[in-house]
Amino acid sequence: MDTTSITVSIGNRTYPLKTSITEVETVRAAAQSINQLIERFEVDYKITDKQDLYSMCLIQMATELEKQKEAYAQNNSQMHNSLDSMLAMMNNHLTTNVL
Repeated sequence: MDTTSITVSIGNRTYPLKTSITEVETVRAAAQSINQLIERFEVDYKITDKQDLYSMCLIQMATELEKQKEAYAQNNSQMHNSLDSMLAMMNNHLTTNVL
C-alpha cells in the first residue's frame, strides 16, 4: 500500500495526515464536508464555540453513518433472501425436469 502525506484544513486548523494514495480524494472530500457542516451550524444556530461545532458535526455524521449501516444491512438481507429464493426455484426446476 503506497502512502502519501497530505494536509487538510478543518475549522481553520490544519492537520497533517498520512493516507493511502487511493484515499487522498476521499479524505479531502470528508474534510470539505466537515467544513461545510461547521459553516452551516455556525449560521443556522449562531454557534461560535468550536468544540460545540465539532461535536454537532460528529453527531450529524455518526447518525448518517448509522443510517447507512442499517440500510446496507437491510439491503444485504433482502438480497440474500432473493438469492435463496432463486436458488430454491432453480433446484426445484432441475429436480422436476430431471425426473
